Amino acid sequence: MGASKQTSIYESPELQAEAERDYELKMKEQEQLAKDFERELEHRTLVYRKQQESEADRIRQELEKQHIRDVQFRQELADLAIENQKKQVDLEMRFAKRELDRQRRVARESLDRDKFQQQVQVEIESAAGNSVSQGNT
Repeated sequence: MGASKQTSIYESPELQAEAERDYELKMKEQEQLAKDFERELEHRTLVYRKQQESEADRIRQELEKQHIRDVQFRQELADLAIENQKKQVDLEMRFAKRELDRQRRVARESLDRDKFQQQVQVEIESAAGNSVSQGNT
């Protein structure tokens, strides 16, 4: 059998220089890719943030409008309740006035009746007194 030959492998200076250039080129391209990626992330983040801020502003404006509508609705309800209370007070006042007028008429009729009865009594007593006095003479 034959003797084994051991070969040693080594790079020539040209191949070593080419490998170094390729490594440097690779590193530059990786660095450029990282910069491009970072720039794209920043850009997309900025666009997204602006969209979110715009959406948040739109929602805030909508909530402000809703708040104004809520306040107006509550004001309308309060005005309606006040108007209803005014009508209730007016109704109570009108019927209280009618009741007072009715009580005044009852009192007046009662006074007139008492006055009429007293007048009739006086006339009866006068008529009876005249009869008696005429009979005594």
